[in-house]
Amino acid sequence: MTSLVILRWSRGLLRQTISVLLDAQAPAELRTVVRERLESVAGGRVADLHLWSVGHDAWTLVASVVCHAPASPAMYKAALAGIDAIHHPTVEIHHCTACRSPGAHG
Repeated sequence: MTSLVILRWSRGLLRQTISVLLDAQAPAELRTVVRERLESVAGGRVADLHLWSVGHDAWTLVASVVCHAPASPAMYKAALAGIDAIHHPTVEIHHCTACRSPGAHG
């Protein structure tokens, strides 16, 4: 009887933790909202986005953003305010210096 209780408990625990153990990706809706918010800052474009599970309804974020205008990681993190499910976001910024303004000649 005790083994049955342990088996049921461990099965429930495995169900709750499997997404964390397998580094599950965040739901598409959350990824879309995060991408839209990051791209709303200084005309940036998300080049790389990773959102993975670190607990029940808890996600961590690592994103690379390419932008033309100066912007700090704090500005991008501020754009994520109100998304309580994201913990410890990391935003890497790449300034596009190779881009030329329209009409520029090489």
